[in-house]
Amino acid sequence: MASKTITWNTRGLCNVAAQGSIKLILRLYMPDVLWVQETKIEDKILVEKAEMWDDDWGWIFMPSMGASGGMLAIWRKSNGELGGQPPPFSCLPGDFADLWQSFTGHMNRFGQLLNRGSVKEVLLNWVEINNRGLAAMVWNLLPYAIRWNVWGIRNEIIFNGGTLNTRKMVLQVKGLLWDWLEMSNTGQDAKKDHNFTDLVVGWESLVVDNW
Repeated sequence: MASKTITWNTRGLCNVAAQGSIKLILRLYMPDVLWVQETKIEDKILVEKAEMWDDDWGWIFMPSMGASGGMLAIWRKSNGELGGQPPPFSCLPGDFADLWQSFTGHMNRFGQLLNRGSVKEVLLNWVEINNRGLAAMVWNLLPYAIRWNVWGIRNEIIFNGGTLNTRKMVLQVKGLLWDWLEMSNTGQDAKKDHNFTDLVVGWESLVVDNW
């Protein structure tokens, strides 16, 4: 039996009205998976305290970048197709191995990053590289940019009949990283001596694990 999936751009999940809408969607529409984007929540504790669902539901959370973004996936644990696990396109390294390898494959020390059992473990165990400036900043943002991109392509495939193109996704992730640097003065300063081409064609020489 096919799973029922609902996606919703909440435009902020910090208010009681939006949190109430989550409860209403789960109760009235009974989806197997509910994808929520633009939560604008940085700390998952806020999600936990809102008590928007009971123990019959599992969930994974990606924090926002300041007042932008933020993702939440909620799924029915009793769904036999999901087996109580996160839904497809969960952004785990194993789900998109080629994409993750495009960014981390040249650094052997970080092979263990691709062997995690949950998105939470990926983020908690993401380690810093021995570098500074632009390289260090894009590396720290990388897991979030990949997840953001995977979320977008997942919607494109499911709702618009799109196809998976890893090469295109790599370029999109690099574009996100370049744009996100504009969110802080430190990021803007890091970009001054570089251009976008450095990320596009020079990733392996720029993002290295040494001083």
